[in-house]
Amino acid sequence: MVEPLDEALDGYTKASSEWNDCIYDSDFSCDVDDLDLSSGWLLAGASLLSAEEFVDGADGDAA
Repeated sequence: MVEPLDEALDGYTKASSEWNDCIYDSDFSCDVDDLDLSSGWLLAGASLLSAEEFVDGADGDAA
């Protein structure tokens, strides 16, 4: 269960970093409308679903 949760956190962290890098860009060369953060969010969501399925399958006992 730790691995999917770690992957989820990694996906959210990467998306957050990309967002922050863009909005705090001192050159103003990044356009937030052009950002596509969906891949990080989708990976994180799938990883969370894997962790949830593990817990549901173990009835919460092995988690």
